[in-house]
Amino acid sequence: MKLTISDGVLEKVELDDETEVTIPYGVVSIGRNAFSRCMLLKSLVVPDSVTDTGNDAFYKCESLVSINLPDSITSIGVRAFKGCSSLANITIPASLTLIGSEMFMDCVSLTSVTIPASVKNIWYNAFVGCSSLTGLIVNSENLVYTDIDGVLFDKNKETILIYPISREKSEYEIPAGVTMVGFWAFWECRTLKSVIIPDSVTEICESAFYSSEELKSVTMPDSITVIGDKAFELCGSLIDKELPKNLKHIGNYAFRACKSLKSISIPESVKMIGMNAFADCSSLKNITLPHGISEIQEGTFAGCTSLKNISIPESVTKIGSRAFSSALANLTIPGSVKSIHAEAFRDCSKKLVIHAPTGSFAVKFASKNKIKFETI
Repeated sequence: MKLTISDGVLEKVELDDETEVTIPYGVVSIGRNAFSRCMLLKSLVVPDSVTDTGNDAFYKCESLVSINLPDSITSIGVRAFKGCSSLANITIPASLTLIGSEMFMDCVSLTSVTIPASVKNIWYNAFVGCSSLTGLIVNSENLVYTDIDGVLFDKNKETILIYPISREKSEYEIPAGVTMVGFWAFWECRTLKSVIIPDSVTEICESAFYSSEELKSVTMPDSITVIGDKAFELCGSLIDKELPKNLKHIGNYAFRACKSLKSISIPESVKMIGMNAFADCSSLKNITLPHGISEIQEGTFAGCTSLKNISIPESVTKIGSRAFSSALANLTIPGSVKSIHAEAFRDCSKKLVIHAPTGSFAVKFASKNKIKFETI
């Protein structure tokens, strides 16, 4: 074994066949990538002279089962334990203030983590891919965070932050009083089948339910005004939805690849539907577009191979690139449309018929691009 130490910094560790390592007292910092990919390392003892670890310090130490982190440590770098697939338990130092980006990502054996009172900031992706995680337990004296039965919330219980992937329950009701479903809150919750959202919630943030593959039902109250980017992307079991009546914004990729979605009703309150919002919803047959939107954005219905008929509302003035799929047979375009991207119908077959008013921009576009059309 060779330890490279310079000015109190452990810069590099080279192991032969050692599985257990004790860092010598006097080391004050564990450098970036110091133990990265030490595949045989199973146990590590860190002295209380150490105050910080660098980024990727223990990255992909796939055999690491045990590590003691003394309370002298005040800073741990990003991705420090990413890919430590054998790490089942860890005690976070009582002086640590930040659990940073991807710190425990893909620690697939990690079952439970206790958050000390000192922690003031937890990155939304800190525990992504922890497929055995059942709970995040927060010290009651923490001023920023709390938990309810192992689910992480802000201290005021207004935002649900992290729902552990491996909780056994297939149904979950978000507590009343919560106003926001946070970034990546239910990321890849593969056992969750049903979620009830209370009428105190106004926003579902980016990637909130991303790739929750078994999720079939989400009860969304009319209080919700924003569904963020990728909020339900890759929720392949999600069935027909009637969206909240006061909804205003549907983000980019919001429902992309919801392959079980056959019908969706978008309320008139919606003013914006993002790029690829319903792309690759291969079972989608029926959709009603609201009169408040001004644009059909890029890829909105790309890959919707069951969607054959669409009527565009008169509020729309612009149609973006590759907006529709090969299955589209009939498209009604109002006279209000004044801009159509050159590749708007790139993925459409020769069976497509555009229905539009005589002399309209859509008719001229169809004629120029040799697309079948009928005047209305």
